[in-house]
Amino acid sequence: MRLVIDAGNTTIGAGLFANNQLVKSFSVRKEEYQKLSLLVKDDKEKIDDIVYSSVTPLLDEVVIKEIQKNFSCRLLIVSQKLKYSFDFKQYENIQIGADLLADLEAGSSKYKAPMLICDLGTASKILCLDKDGKFSSCAIIPGMELSGKSLMKNAELLPEIGLNVPKSALGKNTVQAMNIGIVLGHACLISGLVARFEKELGYKCQKILTGGTGTLLQDELAKDGFIYDANLCLEGLNIIGNMN
Repeated sequence: MRLVIDAGNTTIGAGLFANNQLVKSFSVRKEEYQKLSLLVKDDKEKIDDIVYSSVTPLLDEVVIKEIQKNFSCRLLIVSQKLKYSFDFKQYENIQIGADLLADLEAGSSKYKAPMLICDLGTASKILCLDKDGKFSSCAIIPGMELSGKSLMKNAELLPEIGLNVPKSALGKNTVQAMNIGIVLGHACLISGLVARFEKELGYKCQKILTGGTGTLLQDELAKDGFIYDANLCLEGLNIIGNMN
């Protein structure tokens, strides 16, 4: 079995693969990284290797130490130095997040280029694999939860709310108005940028939606042709493990 770990800015996602099939997935808040070994304790002796992806360098040392303390198998740390099936040579001197490398690897394996992968999390990212299969561009946007927290923190009269998809864009109260702006507004932002990408590329692209807050916009963005793929990053990490 293979354990893949994706350490993000807010949560750490993980998955167990057996014969290249995802058999278990879970996530913990990044402060609770010590729970990872507990969540796989029943399968611990079956794990042959671990693939680790991270965008949290300040947390890496303690998480990697925790992994090495609890597991004696191979540990592969995702970086641009590994083998990939897509071309990103034009970005050789620019740091690409390990999670984005995993998204792109899974995207290039599961779908046909050209494609736009929209990964919604603490930050929302739009990744472009052009018609030649090259990683050609990227947009990074404050995510819905981050935008919401900033609004609630800095606007004294606005309440703290949970994020939900409004049924209408015509809000009748403050909570509805905030969800329209934060959630529906984010959907419009993603759709608008994707349309701009396609216009400047000069051709249509397959549109893939993933990420922790992607579920919120799954139905809304499906209207614009987005395919929702919840485990794209985890599957990408597994593929990277196979290639390296």
